[in-house]
Amino acid sequence: MADIPMGPYRFLTVVSKENPMGAELVLEPTSYPPSKVYQKALYEAGIPIAAFPTKDIHREVAALKARGVKFRGEPQNAGPIMTVLFEDTCGNLVNLVQAT
Repeated sequence: MADIPMGPYRFLTVVSKENPMGAELVLEPTSYPPSKVYQKALYEAGIPIAAFPTKDIHREVAALKARGVKFRGEPQNAGPIMTVLFEDTCGNLVNLVQAT
């Protein structure tokens, strides 16, 4: 959505095509050394950087897999939610969640 020059960097944000007035994500650079260490530690520990809700986790997983998204397993029942992690291709894990 936004692409604003900021010296040697750019301020970038993304939104959903289906809801461009909805959530807007900021894409942060990892050039600051502590941010790289933090990102790697979260990834290696299996901790997601973000979670996104869905009303149909199996449909979303199938659609994302068709686009080449790499999942860490299949959706699992975790009590009040179904959950599955996927990789964002930038070194982060993202949690997809459906209320049960």
